[in-house]
Amino acid sequence: MLRWLRRSPAAQAADVPLFHSVLTWERDHVRAAVVKLSHGIADVLGTGVSPVHGLGRAQYPDPERWLIGADLALTQAEDMTEHGNYQRKVVADSVTMSVPDAVTLAMAVSPRRERSHPSQPIKHEEIVDLLRRGYREALDRFDDDKRLERNTVTCGSVGQIRLDGRDVLDPEGLQGTLLEADMCFFAVPIEWVRTIENLSDRLETSLSSIVPQRLAIASSMHDGLLVLVGDDQTHLDLVRQGRIAWSVCSKRGAAGIIEATLAGLPVQANEHQQVMQQYRSGNLQQQDLDLIAARYWAALKTWMTELRDAIPPEERARSLPETHYGLDLSHRVPEALLALETPFWEEALCFSRCPRLTAIENLKNDRVMNWTRQAYSPALLPVWSLAYYAARQFGPSGDLDQALLSIIDWRGAA
Repeated sequence: MLRWLRRSPAAQAADVPLFHSVLTWERDHVRAAVVKLSHGIADVLGTGVSPVHGLGRAQYPDPERWLIGADLALTQAEDMTEHGNYQRKVVADSVTMSVPDAVTLAMAVSPRRERSHPSQPIKHEEIVDLLRRGYREALDRFDDDKRLERNTVTCGSVGQIRLDGRDVLDPEGLQGTLLEADMCFFAVPIEWVRTIENLSDRLETSLSSIVPQRLAIASSMHDGLLVLVGDDQTHLDLVRQGRIAWSVCSKRGAAGIIEATLAGLPVQANEHQQVMQQYRSGNLQQQDLDLIAARYWAALKTWMTELRDAIPPEERARSLPETHYGLDLSHRVPEALLALETPFWEEALCFSRCPRLTAIENLKNDRVMNWTRQAYSPALLPVWSLAYYAARQFGPSGDLDQALLSIIDWRGAA
C-alpha cells in the first residue's frame, strides 16, 4: 500500500503549493485531507482517516505504526479526489501536520523595536527583524527552564502588531517610532519532530510545518478566548483575528473535575462516568442529585479559578474579549463550558459584560469548500481547520506567517 503512486520531487517548503496535504494526529487516529489552495481559500478535495492505537498516550511515538496509519489515511484522501466532485486524481507534494495540544508547550513574548528614523516608511525587513527578535526571546525563555533539552520550537503566531501603541494590521509603509508585537511560540517534543520528519520523507512529501491542533482551530476565529477542555488539562488562548497572542494551560481537565465532584462518595473510579450520566438524566434520588449538583458546581469553580490563575498577572489585569469559543474534547463535562457564561467567571477576569459562548462545532468557515460529496461533521473540525490554516499561511494575507515560517529553525532537531 505504501506510496504506489510515486510523487514528483518534493517542492521547497517556502514555495506556494497549488495542492497540499494536511494530517492531524488526534486521539487514537490520524486524519488526512488533500486540499487545493487558492488565494486564502481551501478546497477540500478528499479526506481519509485511519486508527493509530495509543496515539496521545504513548510517551514516545511508534514510527512504523504511525507510518501505516498516515499512509492509509492519505491514500484514502487521494483516492477520494478522483471519485468526488473534483473527479481528478490529486497527489500533493507538500504537507502540514498538527499534533495533539497535550504534547506541546507555549511561550508568549512581546518584542519591541525602536526605529531611529520614525519619519521614514516602515520596510518589510524591519517587520521581519521584529519577528526574529520575538523568536530569539522565546528560545531564551524556553531555554531558561531547560525545556529545549527535550523540545524544539516548530511554529509561532503573531497575535497583534502595534505602532506607537496603536494596533495595526500591517505596519509596512507606515511611519512611527516604536514597533511592538504580541507573539506566541509553540514547542513540540524532539521525538515527535524526528518521527514526523521521517514520516514525511517516507511518504515522499515536503513537510511545511508542524503546529498544535489549537493553533489551526483558532485560525478561523475572530477576537475571543479559545477554551479546549481535555481529559487531563485545559488550554486557554487569546485569539486575535485568527492568530493566538498568548496561550496558557491548566493541569485540570475533565478527569480532575469529575474526580473532585465524586471524591469521598461511595463510588468506584470506574463508575464515575456512569454516575455523572445518571445525574444528568435525573435517575438518582433527589438528595443525591442535590449533593452532586453542589459538589459539581464547587469543582467547576475550582477549575475556573485554576484556569484564571494560569493566566499571567499582567494579562489578567487587561480587558479581555467576552466572546468565548469552546470545545469539550473529552466529551465528559459539557457543563464546564456553560460555566464560563456565569457571573463567577465574569468576575474572575476583566470582561466588559458577561461572557458568551460559541460552540466550535457550530462554526462554519466559508473559506473552506467541500468537494468530497461527504457531509461535514464535527469530527472533521481539526482537519478542516488545518486546511484553512495552510490556505491562509500560503495566501495573500499570510506574509507574516510565511516570514515567521522561514525564521523558525526546527528541521533536523537534535
